[in-house]
Amino acid sequence: AVRGCGAQVTRAHMLALRLYTSDFYASINSPLRARKKPHPFPVTTYFITQGLKKLRAIGALSPEAGQPLMLWRGIRNLKVSDGFQSQGGTELACMSTTRDQAVALSFAQSDCPLLFKYVSKSFMDRGADVAAFSLYPREAEGLYPPIT
Repeated sequence: AVRGCGAQVTRAHMLALRLYTSDFYASINSPLRARKKPHPFPVTTYFITQGLKKLRAIGALSPEAGQPLMLWRGIRNLKVSDGFQSQGGTELACMSTTRDQAVALSFAQSDCPLLFKYVSKSFMDRGADVAAFSLYPREAEGLYPPIT
């Protein structure tokens, strides 16, 4: 188990997060975005969400916790809606970001690429660093829980 700040990330959390970093992420995210009930993998989704919350608590202890951090998100074949600039939006599924702009650009490659640049002011407004559990640690993935 990983511990810190009163949070304990268990083997179940680690395995769920590792699974999420594979192609399985679509099996978690697609039903959330479609608001499909019941979700086909509710327990896995629960452990991903709880694991992210626990990792964020641990991340609060990091020397970078109070520092600004530039994050990127690349999305394929998506246009921003007219109201997004004024109203914002909510991601119903888990939301991946990265510190590496090149990684985000590779995820956005499509006929209609979308690249978000987000400056996080502190750990309070960023996802959890899941690199330690990822199949692709070089992606430097910061993962937000659903409904972000």
